Amino acid sequence: MFVIKFIFKNLKDKKFRFFLIVFSISISCALFFASNSLSLTMRKMYLDMWRTWYGSSDIYISANSKSPSWLFRLNKALELRDKFEYIVGGIIEGGVTYKHSINETHRLNLFAINYSDLEKYNPIKIVSEKELFPFEGRKIIFDTIFLEKYNLKIGDSIDLFMGGDDKHKFYISAAAEPTGPFRQTGESSIAIIPLEKLTSIFNARGKVAEAFLKLKNKEELQPAIEELSKLYNRYAVIESIPENELKRYSTQISTPFKIMTVFVLFMSIFIIYSSFKVITAERLPLIGTMRSIGATKKTTDFILIAESIVYGIIGGIVGILLGFIILYIMTYIQSYHPWSGIRFNVSIDYSFAYLILSFILAIVLSIAGSIIPIIRISKIPIKNIILNKVEEKYEEKNWKNYAGFFLIFIALIIPFIAPKKFALVFDVSCIILVLLGINFIVPGLTNVFIKIFEKSYIFIFGNIGVLSAKNLRKNKGILNSISLLAIGLAGLLMINTINLSVDKELLNFYSHAKFDAWLWVWHANRNIERVIKSVRGVSDTYGTYRVRDVEVKENKNKLERVFGINKKYLEYWDFDIDEELINEIESYRSMLATTTIKDKFGLKKGDILTLKTEKGERQYRVAGFFYSLMNNGDFILVSDRYLKIDFGIKFYDSVYIKTNMDPDEFVKKIKKRYGRLSGSIRSLREMSKNDKESNRQIFIILNGFSILAMVIGAFGVLNNFVINFIQRKRHLAIFRSVGMSRKQIILMVFLEALTGGLIGGIMGAFSGLIILQIVPFVMTAIDKPIPLHYSLLQFVFFMIAAMLITLIGSVSPALKSSKLNIIETIKYE
Repeated sequence: MFVIKFIFKNLKDKKFRFFLIVFSISISCALFFASNSLSLTMRKMYLDMWRTWYGSSDIYISANSKSPSWLFRLNKALELRDKFEYIVGGIIEGGVTYKHSINETHRLNLFAINYSDLEKYNPIKIVSEKELFPFEGRKIIFDTIFLEKYNLKIGDSIDLFMGGDDKHKFYISAAAEPTGPFRQTGESSIAIIPLEKLTSIFNARGKVAEAFLKLKNKEELQPAIEELSKLYNRYAVIESIPENELKRYSTQISTPFKIMTVFVLFMSIFIIYSSFKVITAERLPLIGTMRSIGATKKTTDFILIAESIVYGIIGGIVGILLGFIILYIMTYIQSYHPWSGIRFNVSIDYSFAYLILSFILAIVLSIAGSIIPIIRISKIPIKNIILNKVEEKYEEKNWKNYAGFFLIFIALIIPFIAPKKFALVFDVSCIILVLLGINFIVPGLTNVFIKIFEKSYIFIFGNIGVLSAKNLRKNKGILNSISLLAIGLAGLLMINTINLSVDKELLNFYSHAKFDAWLWVWHANRNIERVIKSVRGVSDTYGTYRVRDVEVKENKNKLERVFGINKKYLEYWDFDIDEELINEIESYRSMLATTTIKDKFGLKKGDILTLKTEKGERQYRVAGFFYSLMNNGDFILVSDRYLKIDFGIKFYDSVYIKTNMDPDEFVKKIKKRYGRLSGSIRSLREMSKNDKESNRQIFIILNGFSILAMVIGAFGVLNNFVINFIQRKRHLAIFRSVGMSRKQIILMVFLEALTGGLIGGIMGAFSGLIILQIVPFVMTAIDKPIPLHYSLLQFVFFMIAAMLITLIGSVSPALKSSKLNIIETIKYE
């Protein structure tokens, strides 16, 4: 009971120190919890988005380019019904429009399915209904948002146009919540009608266009896909929601935040360490008294460790609560989809294991930061404590310099040789090695800078300047501040450089596009292209072909996209591609690969890749390489002639449009005039804006992380200056006793702070540059390869910021130093 009262009394008496330690622990704990839980939350968000269409199914069957018809029967799948919880089929008709007024149309995806099947695979929540059951005939279900937008109600009739002017009347029988298949995407709306009605319109009773199957035992997924692929050998049989895709998407989002958490963890340990140095120094008289009356080292050590655990417990509790808030804010920012203008429901997901790990981390951080000061004070003899002979002797350890440079060297080498499968783990570990190495070499490099400043300060500030520079040597408080500044500034430089690079690469990407609008239309062909080309204001168009997820035989990897092009392509994309290379790929089966694909597959000119096409395996020779970040650089270009032959492609993937009028006005004109087209159109200007908004969402959070790191660092610097003042009071009093004035004392302390800030800024810039050599490998590992662009202005700005932080931190110690009572201070000491 005595120990508990003693600890809490100390917490109450030292409020700023209590705040500083708990703040650093809680921020570290919160960011650890939020960044790790974000991957679960984003996984859930993406899963919900995919379940809009796939529901709870495990396997999806649909037609592809080699299918004899876009419709098929379920009888073959039903032969395996014992393996599945359900086997349901439906038809989705995309070319449907609702004409609200003369000038306004709305695109619909008409989903035809039996209501009982819908309840099995992707249930909806009915808000209100009128004669919904039996669900047959001309009944239709909309979501409440659609009905409110167009002022429709239950019982109203509605005319829908299919395939142009083919009009069909339906009766609104129910309104459903915007969940499940009615989840908002922004591009179009879903309406549900009975399956038998749409099959009667298409004269295709008993057939479906999509099949959704849920396994009783998910471990049988691959065998089931293989068996179904044999039964439907001319149709696509795929996993509904691939687990590796979910992992890839969530990893891309969460990895940068985990890296920033590493920076915060390092800074927190520094702050706890420096704070406990003060705590142990203040407790020396009490510890000496306790040990002189019989207390053992274990007892006094236990009291100090118990205090550090209390800090950890409080910091852990506050950190977890703060972590939920940060996680919600991160999820809320990420929930807005700039391309559709829709904000998805904010629902955070977390693991109880992460709660426990975060709490344990808080306690481990507190103990790790405090254990060295506790061990050191435990080794001091009682006699030295009583006689006050406890001044800490600074021992310069040369091995740390060698170890630091070795760690940095290893960190720069490993990314080049790390196995691709584990590249992300190795790359992030290398960033940690750099931070450790920087911490080791700070004292040695500081001494080098001090020698430089000693020689220059004599001409600027005289003897006071030289003395200020010398005072930095072997000054643990200043060295800790330099380490804190180096780590914090390295994090800021890393995030801001990546942000700058992404912005520049986006600008470069859209500058390569030599057209004004991008059109996507279901089953687009030359007839649709001619229709678009006939619109007043259109100067030219170009249709492109594309296939996705093409398997490469040599390494079992997949090409995310393969585009079919011809010579006209270079009139629409100004990539650095020689026209002779276009002639080459048109002459025989060859490809132009992006530099991303080159690195991913380890290609060189002349290599052969065997692509698995709809017509069998086809060999393509690598004709050359070019740089592009479109689709993250994961694509190749081949001749459209060979793409159509090998993959059976009949329709355009998209149409590029050149216009001689304002692109945004042109897009409005097309939407108004051809609103019934089942597709979408965007201006390049709008696409650029949406991309920037999408990237801004991530970097708002990352900048928040880096600013929190610097706030922790700033508090740590302030704490170090306070510690430094406490430890140097006798020295400062001696300076005054031999004639140094108060103004000289203040000038000396300020010069020490500015010099330490400048060295910290230089070390931060150096650390940032080293870490930025590793960042491209990290970005490649998460499928976001970008070249880095550096800004000298950023480096200068952050160096000035480091000097300001140390200058502000030195104000209070400088004023206290000037007011020291010389006799009392020396006498006390």
